[in-house]
Parts: sequence; structure tokens; C-alpha cells
Amino acid sequence: MRGLFGGVAIVAIASGVLAVLVVHSPDISAQSRSTTSDIEAPRAEAGAPIRWHVASQFPITLPETGTLLAQTAGRIESLSLGALRLEIREPKDIAKPLELFDAVATGATEAAFVWAATVKGRTAAFELYGGIPFGPAADEFLAWHERWGRSLRDELYHAHNVHGILCGMVAAGGSWFRPEAKRPADIDRLPVAAFGLAARTLSHLGAYPVSIAPTEIGRAYRQGKVVGAVMLTPAIDRQLMRGSGAKRYAFPSWSHNWAGLDFLVNLDTWQALPARERQALESVCSANIAGSLAASEAAQFEVLKDMVKDNVEVRRLPEPFVAALRTAWSDANEELMRQDPDYRRVWLSLAAFRDNHAMWRELAETTAP
Repeated sequence: MRGLFGGVAIVAIASGVLAVLVVHSPDISAQSRSTTSDIEAPRAEAGAPIRWHVASQFPITLPETGTLLAQTAGRIESLSLGALRLEIREPKDIAKPLELFDAVATGATEAAFVWAATVKGRTAAFELYGGIPFGPAADEFLAWHERWGRSLRDELYHAHNVHGILCGMVAAGGSWFRPEAKRPADIDRLPVAAFGLAARTLSHLGAYPVSIAPTEIGRAYRQGKVVGAVMLTPAIDRQLMRGSGAKRYAFPSWSHNWAGLDFLVNLDTWQALPARERQALESVCSANIAGSLAASEAAQFEVLKDMVKDNVEVRRLPEPFVAALRTAWSDANEELMRQDPDYRRVWLSLAAFRDNHAMWRELAETTAP
């Protein structure tokens, strides 16, 4: 397999290791950066501005997640004419970054910005909004979400006194394994950091999934507390795993084709928010979805080139390993369908849409020459 992108030739050799031949070329990474200028918002026309504390699972310097929240806060303040201001609390200032859903539900914080796969409620249905193993592409998921998934999301969140808004999406990512991971037995009963449906899949595969705050995963890997990690995108993973000693990054992106980022608001707080400010928040989040996903997709190849130059082995998982993951995901999904009525309801809605959408896609798609 050969290709030339951005002045770098890629050769996948027989061992499955991704190698690159660097050719000097212009820096095109700036194309993936937001072109929106930071504009100081005017003050609200009347009365004191509404101030919310927003607890974030991600540092504001973390690409595609924390940086997105920082941009979101500025845009909401600008669009609301200064009437709604978000004060971000970073993970270092939060006692339990993986329990922000409960903090929002109880009103301990007005809002939170989280990866939906980490939401721990009374149902695994929340996890479907964070990313689905071997699941639909982003456009297919969004088509379902717009028509049916949003109302189902509202039912689920409102039952827990939380209003949830899809406020960003990022691209797929790989898996970090200290063992070479040629077969499932190589990670059998070993601790792997993972979240949501990916964690459930690994459990059925025989691994031991561990929930660790994203900012702590690199340290846990370095200290040997976990032997692998399944997280988000190469750009995010590279920063989180910096200094961890991780040197094997494996594809395909079995755990998710996209990852959903949720803006959570205490339901009572949301219902008390004036209509104009609600519209400002929803408008910014809606714009975030397309913008964040496009920027994320555009950024990953440059990051992978840098990883290879830093001696990270970018590999393909052997097909038998991938097949075992597919089977493990099928088993996990069937178990959730039996045990979790809310999960079953959301999954069947998505599955029915995908069946119908497949017929449309078959009619509409053209075959590449």
C-alpha cells in the first residue's frame, strides 16, 4: 500500500508497521485550525450576566476537546451579548472528573463538558451517544440523531434532572497496547483504560477495563497500572500519552468511528435560562458539530506522521484480533439488549434507521472508477 500525502510517502511493510519517508513540504496544519477570531463580547443590555460554572473532563489546552470548550464559552458569550458567561473548571480543580453527570444532576455544578461515553447513569443508553464499536459513520449517526435520537436523548437525560446537548464530535482513534496484541490472549485479564461500549467490548474479550480520568491515563500507563488504552483521536491521545513510554498504536478504529462530546446542564438551571440564552447555547453547539468533526478529521494524518517520526509504531491489528473484537462487541450488545430496557429502545431505533438508510445509500452511492 503506497500513498503520498502532504509531502510524506507512506509504506505499509509486511510486518504491518506504518513507516513514513519525509519530504520537506509546506506546513498545512494551519488549515485545520479554527479561523474564528476571539471577539470580546459586549455586556448584556440590562441586568447582571448569568454566570455558570462548567466542569470539564479535559484541560483547556487539550486539542479538540478542552480547546473546543474554551472556544464555545467565548462564542456563547458573544452570541448572547454577554448575558451568559461560562467559567470553566479544569480537571485539576475537580475531585472526580468521571462523575460530572451526577454533579450536574444534583446541582453541584450548573454544567459540564464531557465525552458521552463516560456518562454513568442508570442505563448504558447514554454510552451510545459517545461512540459505537464498529458503528455507523458520523453522517449516518447524525441523520438518525436529528430525526429520532435527540428526543430519545432528552427523555433519558431529563429523567436524571439533566439536559444534554451534543456540542461537538471528533474523529476515530487507535488503541495503545504494551503487549504486541496479536491475539486476544495477549491482553487476557490485563488492565486496559477504556470507556463506554468499548470498555464493555474489552470485558467480553477477556481484558479488564479500567476507568481512569483521561488526564491520568498516561501516568497510569507509565507506572504499569494499565497495559493499554482505548481513547479518542491521535491528536488527543498523543498529548495524553506524552511521556508514558507508549510505542504501539494500533488500528483499525474499532471502538468508534466518531466520538460525541456533550454539554450537560442541570435541568432546573436549563429551564430557568431565558429563551435567548438557550438559543445562543444551542446554536453554538450545533455549529460545533460540523466544525469540530471537520477539523478533527483534517488534523489526524499530520499527527500520525509526527508519531512515526517519534518512533511510535503505527500498526494494523491482525484480522483475527479484529474479528474477536467484533464478536465481543456483538456479545456485549446482546447482553445490554436483554438487561437494559432503555438501551434496547435506543439501539432498536438506531438499528431500524440504519436498515432503511442502507437501502438509500445503496441507491445513491456510485462506484469509484
